[in-house]
Amino acid sequence: MEWLLPQMLPWRRLTVAIDGVDGSGKSSLARFLAWQLEMPAIETDFLLREGVSTPKHEASSLKTLVEQRHHANRPVIVEGVLVLRQLSNIGVDPEILVRVEGAGRHGSHSWQQEFARYLAQHPRAVEPDYTLSWSEPE
Repeated sequence: MEWLLPQMLPWRRLTVAIDGVDGSGKSSLARFLAWQLEMPAIETDFLLREGVSTPKHEASSLKTLVEQRHHANRPVIVEGVLVLRQLSNIGVDPEILVRVEGAGRHGSHSWQQEFARYLAQHPRAVEPDYTLSWSEPE
């Protein structure tokens, strides 16, 4: 919060993307920030297409949700696996990128190759604006 809030003020059209592998804590962080900042968070897990071997998202709904917020000149949080790819598909380049890394969390084994391809296609995912690293208490 201390790092993020000053970058977001004054409220304006702004996209904060939260990236990381599945199970890393992206949704929890997005919900916390949405609560603390009193702004919406879009959880792209709801847009995952079923029956595909690699993560694929339904883009038109995401585009509508983000555009509604941008047209109101307001910020929005978008979180999800491969979030930069999702946003790129709808023509959005987030102003702020946060990566969540949970100790021992490497994502679904079946998606490992897709995550590697994603990092190669989106170098910004490797060097986000902020990285939140956490580990479970012992």
